[in-house]
Formats: sequence, structure tokens, C-alpha cells
Amino acid sequence: MTPKPQPLEFGDLGGFADDDALAAFAAFRDWARAAQAQTPSLRTAKPPSPQLMRIAQAACEAKIADVDGARRFFVDNFRPWRVVAEAADGAAFFTG
Repeated sequence: MTPKPQPLEFGDLGGFADDDALAAFAAFRDWARAAQAQTPSLRTAKPPSPQLMRIAQAACEAKIADVDGARRFFVDNFRPWRVVAEAADGAAFFTG
């Protein structure tokens, strides 16, 4: 079954305001640095889109040192989506 994505706002994500956005940003920036350096991956995957690579570059250049700045980076650069599985049992597997 094909999942049906539904656009959301970050305010729709339960706990988003309480999450450690600075830790999440640090993890994203680690990935961004590896992606910018074209570090070999451990498995074959679809390459990042040019838009994601522009966001990666912005993360590498950003001077973010607090949770509010990190949260603002995500809000300014990403859009959350709800993906609903159409399978009868509701089972699905997604990565992102």
C-alpha cells in the first residue's frame, strides 16, 4: 500500500517544544559535515537532494549554540509530514 503523506506544522508534533533540539541539531550537523565531505557510506542509498545539501551547508555554517536557535533552524528549513499507512494492519516502515 502507498502511504498518504499529510503536511503538518511543527506545533502539531507532540513534544516538539520540549525536545532537545540542540542535540538533534548537533546530530544533523554531524551528518551534514560527512555529506559535505562525501564520506563514503556504509550502504548504498539514494544520494541527498540538492535542496537537502543546501540545508546541510547552512547547518555547517550556522553558529547555533542554544536550543531555541536549533529549533528555529529546523522550523525554517524543514516541513513535518504525517505518513499514514494504508495497510489493513497499519504496519509500515519508514526512515528519514
